Amino acid sequence: MKRPIAYILLSFLYLFAVKAYAQMCKTNIGQWQHPAQNKAAEEEHTTAAFQYDVIYYRMNWLVDPRQFYITGSVTTYFKPTNASLAEIGFDMNFDLGVDSIKYHGTKIGYTKDASSNELLITFPKTPSNGILDSISVFYQGKPYNTSNSFVQTFHANTPQIWTLSEPYGARDWWPCKQSLDDKADSVDIIVTTPKGNLVGSNGLLISSVVHDTMITYHWKHRYPIATYLVGIAVTNFAQYQFYAHVGPTPKDSLLILTYVYPEDSSIWYTPSLKTKDIMEFYVKLYGPYPFQKEKYGHAQFDFGGGQEHQTMSFMLDMDFSLIAHEMNHQWFGDKVTCGSWKDIWLNEGFATYNEGLCEKYLVSDAAWQQWLDVHRSSAFSQTSGSIYVNDTTSGSRIFQESLTYSKAGLVLHMLHFLCGDSAYFHGCKAYLDDKNLAYFFGNTIDLQDHLQATSGLQLDSFFKEWFYGQGFPKINIYWKEANNDLKITLVQNTTSTATPFFHIPVPIRIHMGNKDTTFNLEATQQSQDFNIPISAKVDSVVPDPDRWLLATYNVLALDSLPGNPLDIYPNPATNTITLNLHTNLTGNDGIISIYDAAGKLLIDKRNINTPLTTIDIARYAKGIYFLRYKSDSTTLTEKFLKMQ
Repeated sequence: MKRPIAYILLSFLYLFAVKAYAQMCKTNIGQWQHPAQNKAAEEEHTTAAFQYDVIYYRMNWLVDPRQFYITGSVTTYFKPTNASLAEIGFDMNFDLGVDSIKYHGTKIGYTKDASSNELLITFPKTPSNGILDSISVFYQGKPYNTSNSFVQTFHANTPQIWTLSEPYGARDWWPCKQSLDDKADSVDIIVTTPKGNLVGSNGLLISSVVHDTMITYHWKHRYPIATYLVGIAVTNFAQYQFYAHVGPTPKDSLLILTYVYPEDSSIWYTPSLKTKDIMEFYVKLYGPYPFQKEKYGHAQFDFGGGQEHQTMSFMLDMDFSLIAHEMNHQWFGDKVTCGSWKDIWLNEGFATYNEGLCEKYLVSDAAWQQWLDVHRSSAFSQTSGSIYVNDTTSGSRIFQESLTYSKAGLVLHMLHFLCGDSAYFHGCKAYLDDKNLAYFFGNTIDLQDHLQATSGLQLDSFFKEWFYGQGFPKINIYWKEANNDLKITLVQNTTSTATPFFHIPVPIRIHMGNKDTTFNLEATQQSQDFNIPISAKVDSVVPDPDRWLLATYNVLALDSLPGNPLDIYPNPATNTITLNLHTNLTGNDGIISIYDAAGKLLIDKRNINTPLTTIDIARYAKGIYFLRYKSDSTTLTEKFLKMQ
C-alpha cells in the first residue's frame, strides 16, 4: 500500500493544494485504530478454534454500488491441525448478521463474540485431523462503516464499492481467518451486481453471466493469497488491456488489464503503458512475475494512494511512482508477505526503494535525485522511532510514512551499498525464491540470512542499529593536509540516545585538481582519525557523494601552516589547556573559540594579545573539541582531546 505523501511532496504547490485531502487520508488510516479491530494476536491465531489450515475460499456476493450493503456466502475448505478441533472460529465483525451456517448440508448453531469480533461454530462431531473439510457461512449487513475496509464513494455522480483490508479490515466485510500465518491456496470470487457495472478482483475473469437486470462475474485465482490481499471494486468501469513481455520467447507475455472510470479513461491510457516497462524491469531484477499464469492489472478507486491486491492493484491514478510501488508489491508483499506487521517494512520498504530504482533506470538521474530528496527529507523528519513496529495495534504506526516507507527504503539502499550490486540483488531474489518463504510469509531475519549468504558479510550490527535502532547519525568531518598525508577525523553523533553509534562505512571523495579518489572510512568509535596518502594538493573533501547513507554531514577544513604556529598543550588535557601562539600571530583583535564535536560554541574569548593563554575546561565532558584562533591576519583551527 502506498500513501500519498511520498509523491505529493515532490511539489510544494501541489502539497499545499492537496493538504486537506492528504490529512483526510491519514485520518482514514488512523480509523484502523478502533479497539474492536486492533489485536496484534490476529497476526497469528493461538486460540483452539483457529487451529486449522485454510485451503480454499469460495466467495459468492451480491453487491450493488448504490447501497452500502453486502449479501452473500463464504465457503471455507480447511484441514484441522488439532485432533480436538471441537469448534471453528472466523474473524467477523459484529456489525454483520449471520443468516445461517451449513456444514455437510445441514444448518448448525453458532455464537458471536462482540468483544473479539469472532464467529464461533461448534461442530456436531469433531472433524478428523488433517482431513479436508468445508463449512459455509451465509450472511449480510452493512459492514463496519467507519473503517476503510468496505467503502462506498462516488465518481461523476456514479456510486462505487471498493475494499481495502490491510491490516485488520478483511473481517469487516467477510468471515475469514485473518492472520499472517496462513494463506488460502486458492480462491473463487463470484460477485453479482446490476448490469452496467464491472467487478475487478483477483486472478482471471473466467465468466460473466447476464440474468435479467443483473450480471454475475466469476474471478478465479489459483495462487496462495493472504486474507488482506483479497479485494473487489464495483462500478461502471471502462476497460482496456495490453501485454508485457516477461520471458525469453514471444509466448512469454502477460495480460495487463485496467479498469478505469469512463471519465478518466483517456487520461489513464498513455501513462499506464509504462506498466510494461516497469514489469519487464522487475522481471530482470527479481525473476518471473509471481502470478504469471493469470494477469496483472489496475482498478481505479478513491483512496489517497494505492493497494496491492494480488494481481490487481487498486489505484488513485496512473502516477509513475505509484504504478512502480504497487506493482513491486506483487513480489515483496504478495509473493512473500511479511510474517508480522512488526516487519511491514519488508512490504513497504522494498516497494518504496524499487519505486526509486524505476525512477533512476527508467526515467532519469534527475528523477532519482528527486526521489532521494523526498525520502531523505521524510526520514530525517523522524529523529527517533524504529523501522521495527513496536505497536501493531495502531494503523498509523504500522504505516508511518517516515519510518515504514522512507527510512525503510533508504535502509535497503544502504544494504545495496554494503553488499554490492550482485550480492544485493542475488540475496533479494534468493529471499523471494526460498521454498520456505515463496507464496508464504517471511520475516526480517530471513532477509538478513540471504543477504549474508550472498555477500559474505555479517549484518547483525547493521540490523540491530538500523532496523531495531532509532534515529540516524550526524557526522562531523574535519580534515587537513600534513606533508604527504590527508588527516581526517570522523566524529559521529546520533539523533537518538537509543542508538549511540552506527557502524557504517562513510564514503569520502577527495578532489585533487583533475583527480578524484574515493575511500570508504570504517569508523568503529565515536571519534576516529584516518591518514590517507595523497600525491597532490587537496581542493575539497566530499562525504558520501553518491548519497548512499542516511546521515547528515558537516565538513570543516582545519587550517594548516608550516611550523605549527598554534600549539595546544597538554593534549590530551584534563582540567586546563594552554594555547601557545607564535608572536607574529598575536594582535589586539585575537579571538579564541572552542567548539564541541557537534559544532556547538562553548567558549568565546576576545582581545587575545599575548602568546600564551590558559583556558579552564574542567567542567566539560570527555571528548573531542576544536579550538579556533582568529585575528585580522589569520584563522587557525586545531583539535584537542579532553580526558576524564
